[in-house]
Formats: sequence, structure tokens, C-alpha cells
Amino acid sequence: MNRKQVIIIILIAFVFGAVGSIVFGRYILPPLAQVKGFGWVSQLISDAPIVINRREEVQYTEGVNLIDLIKQTNGITASVFSLDNKFLGNGIIITSDGLIFSTDVILSGQTQVRIVLNDGRSFEGLVRGRDLKSELVAITIQASGLPVAQFFEGTTLGAGQRVVALGKSVTVFDHMFRTGFVTQTPQNSASASVLKDSERISESLMTDLSINSDMLGAPVVDLAGRVVGIIATEQQIIFSEHLQTAMNLYLSSGGIFRPAFGVKYFFLSSSLAGLEGYPQAGALVSSLSTGSSAQKAGLLKNDYILAINGQEFGNDTFEEVLNRHTSGEIKLTVLRAGVERELIVNLIK
Repeated sequence: MNRKQVIIIILIAFVFGAVGSIVFGRYILPPLAQVKGFGWVSQLISDAPIVINRREEVQYTEGVNLIDLIKQTNGITASVFSLDNKFLGNGIIITSDGLIFSTDVILSGQTQVRIVLNDGRSFEGLVRGRDLKSELVAITIQASGLPVAQFFEGTTLGAGQRVVALGKSVTVFDHMFRTGFVTQTPQNSASASVLKDSERISESLMTDLSINSDMLGAPVVDLAGRVVGIIATEQQIIFSEHLQTAMNLYLSSGGIFRPAFGVKYFFLSSSLAGLEGYPQAGALVSSLSTGSSAQKAGLLKNDYILAINGQEFGNDTFEEVLNRHTSGEIKLTVLRAGVERELIVNLIK
């Protein structure tokens, strides 16, 4: 008997064995178990269902084609180079005639750069303004007909929403990108132990994006392609609202000049305020700069700021509300020794 015959015999035995097992288990054992004296046979019968394991792969796309989204938004990102062609970072095209915003971190004091657009064109760029609060910079090039960024309020994004960061240009018409999710809102990231400065933008769009130095100055967009933030440092994504404020200041005056409020404070969210014995969210004044607008208005250490121009901090933080006001008078509602009072602060640039 050769090897082939042995294999055939084994296969036949396997098939008949399997069929016999099914027939015996389904059609012979059940009737036999009903015969007197053969009840023990029922223990050999299994009525468990036959389980078929199947693995299905589900792709979670949220109804958005990321490739199309990248193509849609690539045009608003510019690459920033030094005059000796060293890559520095990225920028966001704000106006069709060549206003670009980036982060001062990448410039190291440089006032002239080279800007390369997504279509490969190169321009001389001049640094026209610096925002000391956010460390954003305004750069201009001589161009026309450029695609421009559309904005959406980054502070309104909820935890779990997907965002995309567009970074360094690898080749013409192509950019690096990262995808991630919003992990915290500004209110939820508030801490009674973190001292904040009214002269600095400290709040950040909290995400799980993987950010490195090649992504500095890059836009962060939502799934509709709208800018919700700009990567200022490897640890901070500035909200689009602050970028828009700096943009409006530059467009109205040719520079970025903000008033000095002059306060260091602790921001307490609604839940933290309750734990500390305050009636609602607010800013607890820790110290004031000598001669600042806030000090001149009569604000004192340990005052608790409840509202600015009547707007409380239930949904927005103190930093967000304060930085919407760039000049003129604002009215503070303050809790001092358990008594509410109002103070008028004159914001002077």
C-alpha cells in the first residue's frame, strides 16, 4: 500500500467519522435515551448550538474622507524658511493678498524669511508684527489670489471631536498631517493651583495629536476644514479665537498692540468654585502689576472677579472673555469680602 492510498483511506475515514458522529448524535442517541435503562445516554447528547466565530472590520470615518480634507486645506498652509533655506516651520494664510500668521518660536528674532506655498512658489516674507501675549507673528508676502483660512471657535469643541494638523511641506502639493482627538475643554482643564497671567495666553486646545518641531506654526482644523487652532509650541495649540483677535488688531492698525490688564490670578471653574466656597466660576486675584489698568481701577489682591461687562464664566474662561476686549472701558463685577461691587477698568494699549 503506497502513501497515496493511505492518505485517501484517512480522508474517507475522517469524512465518514464526522458524518457518523452527527447522525449518531442527532438521530440515534436521542431515541435511545428514552428507552428504559438507557437514560444515562442523555449525558452524551449535546444541545449546545454550533458557534461560528467571524471577525468583522469596522472603519470609523465619521462620514469624512480624510484625503479629500487634506487636499481641501493644504492650500492654506505655507512653509517658512530662513534666507539660507533652512526649514523653520509653518504658517497659515490669512488674506488672499499675502498676510500669514505663524509662531515667534520658529523665528528666533528673524525679521526676513522665505515663504514657500503649496504650489511651489517662493516669496520673500517680512515679519510685520509680534503678539507678546500669544507669541504669534504676522508675516506678509507680495501675492494675490491666495486661498485663505476659514475659522471656527476652537473653544467650543468637545472632548472626543476629531481634529487634523497640517504640517511641513514634504513635496510640492503635499504636506505632513496628524490626526487626533480633543481630550479636554478649557473649563475642564482649570486648576485652582495653576497661577495664570493676564499678559500671556496660557490656555491650549488639548488634544492627543503627536506634535514635533516640524509642526510648529501649522493650522489645526476640524473635519469641515475650518481652522480651530495654531500650533504655537510643541506643548501649546493656541485657540483660533486668539489668532483672530491678533489678526483683527493687525488689520486695523498695522501692528499687534494689546492693553496691559496687569493681573495674576487663579481661575476656578464652576465645580472648583463651589469647593472653594465661591458662588460661581471666577478669577481669584493673586497679585497686580504696579501702575496697571487693573490696579488703577481699584482691583485688590483676593478680589474674586465674577463677570466682565456682565458676562459670567460658565461656558467661557476668564482668559477667553478678557482677551475679547482690546481697548476702551470694561466693567468688572467683583466679590470682595462677601460683597459684590463694580469696577470700571480703562484698557490702554
